[in-house]
Amino acid sequence: CAEENKLYGECASLKICVTRSTTHHKFLEASFPPDYFTFVSSFEGGADMLFNGTCNVIAADKSQIRWSELVYNAIRDGKYIRGEKTMTKEPLAMVTRNTDR
Repeated sequence: CAEENKLYGECASLKICVTRSTTHHKFLEASFPPDYFTFVSSFEGGADMLFNGTCNVIAADKSQIRWSELVYNAIRDGKYIRGEKTMTKEPLAMVTRNTDR
């Protein structure tokens, strides 16, 4: 539902968890009415709200989603699916000092 911006029918109960003041938050503000998202203080808090049913979607970086797959095993258990559509592009990268190889 979120990937297609569908807000009616079976998607009328869409609730997206998002961390305030992130690019994900800015994207959601431009793409969805505010009734469809819930603010969380951290990705982990959003994951908790996803798993307890408060939200049915979480907006996060791909790295955070991949991390949650490892920690929570939710996707491997078949309870959740990971969307494939990239909604925003974060200009971030991992950097390591040459002396820390």
